[in-house]
Amino acid sequence: MKLDRDANEKGIALEQANDEEHAVADRDEENQLPSRTRLHLLKKRLQSVHQRLGELIFVGMIGILVGITGIAAYKNVATKGWGADAAAWAQATGSIIAIAGAAWLARSESRQARRWRREQGEEAAWSVRFVLVQAQFDAHIIAFELTRPDEPYCALDIRSWQQRSANASLTLQTMLTRVDHIHAAVVLTMCNAKILVDHLSLDLARMERAIEQEKKPSSQLVSDIVAAHLNLTMLIEQYDARLRGIREALDRGRDMLPLGEFSGWASQPER
Repeated sequence: MKLDRDANEKGIALEQANDEEHAVADRDEENQLPSRTRLHLLKKRLQSVHQRLGELIFVGMIGILVGITGIAAYKNVATKGWGADAAAWAQATGSIIAIAGAAWLARSESRQARRWRREQGEEAAWSVRFVLVQAQFDAHIIAFELTRPDEPYCALDIRSWQQRSANASLTLQTMLTRVDHIHAAVVLTMCNAKILVDHLSLDLARMERAIEQEKKPSSQLVSDIVAAHLNLTMLIEQYDARLRGIREALDRGRDMLPLGEFSGWASQPER
């Protein structure tokens, strides 16, 4: 028995030491984060504390009201018996509980609806990113095959490139018909990507006509075709940066855009 007790004490001490090490490691890792990230995490924690504090205040107020009416009903029953006054107080208690439950349910449903819309929007934004990356990948293949020094391109290669650009353009056009995008920045990015891909298709058509006329495509035309994948790469980086900003804004607004932060819509003081 003594050996078992000693082993248990050693095991508990070892677990406590491991917990302390993990806590220290988490603090060190958090301290190594960039100042902007640490500030964002701090804001999220403060928002969570503020939300929970509001819920506790709401529950406390309802508890106080229910307690007051319940005590009044009890005193009426104790002194006068179950009469009209006691029934009225009991009915008031039940009404307060029902109203509080309905308000809590409406608040929860509104929060869930906002969360569901955000999840749908983020899922659509992820699909858009896949389409953008695929378009950049196809443009990269076109640029690689066009600039191979040891293997010149032919008319068959150009038709293959046109199919790639047409497929990317059609996919972007299809994604633009969706109405569940999380923000207008997603639509704007897709429009920019489609313009780049359409210009790539036009340049490939110009190259095909030059080949059919047995002319050498100009170096400017080749440069424009090669530059398409670089422009799409920059567009994807811009898209990721915008989506990070949108998600941070949704975090601040509890799954909706914090419109109160927009200074242009702030109410002007009366003169």
